Amino acid sequence: MRSLPLLVLLVSTVAVAQPKPSKQGRPYSFAKATTYQSCSTSWAFACGMHDASGNTYGTAQETKMCTTYTFEANGTYTSNGDGPGMSQGRYLLHDDGSVTLFQTKSDRQPPPKPYDLQLSKLTLLPE
Repeated sequence: MRSLPLLVLLVSTVAVAQPKPSKQGRPYSFAKATTYQSCSTSWAFACGMHDASGNTYGTAQETKMCTTYTFEANGTYTSNGDGPGMSQGRYLLHDDGSVTLFQTKSDRQPPPKPYDLQLSKLTLLPE
């Protein structure tokens, strides 16, 4: 009977010590390294080209650009793309399926502000 108050005190202390979820959802990380890819297609134009006869013409070529995001279980990420450079940093994964990226290393100076990605708009790559 004496142990009952001690048990209630212990349980209530553990409950208070648990972190409270944020309004945006409980942040967590992936259980293992997970890679997503985001691709977009655009057109590249070359206007004002001249042929051997001196005629002027333009060309258009479809171009596919992709960025790969690798999320590690320790809360870090690396992104690589067809565009300028690579970026690294930390991430927070939210219950709503979004990821907030905090860039710590970049080929660009200064690093950009944190930004969100919707995982549902990316392609999960197989292991």
